[in-house]
Amino acid sequence: MLYGFHIQEIMKLINQRGAISESKIEEALKEWGEDKAISIWTVNDIIDRAKQRNKRISKHKAMEILEELEHDFNASIGINWDVIDRYIFGFNKK
Repeated sequence: MLYGFHIQEIMKLINQRGAISESKIEEALKEWGEDKAISIWTVNDIIDRAKQRNKRISKHKAMEILEELEHDFNASIGINWDVIDRYIFGFNKK
């Protein structure tokens, strides 16, 4: 999930460029991301991973897991498949 300040930065850059067309928006987004490392995880990543582990989860549950991952984020560990597995199977519960 992008934070509000990320969205504001992106929108400011798009506005400065007068970005109306998709190509202008794409250009602005590429410029914004030039000096950033971004990893994006989606609901489908969570659902597909659960399927690979023979567990079915709903889209709603996958969204809850993404929200928990974001809330509990530890920069020393990051988000990776092992961390996602712990959330899918509930091993993250205290």
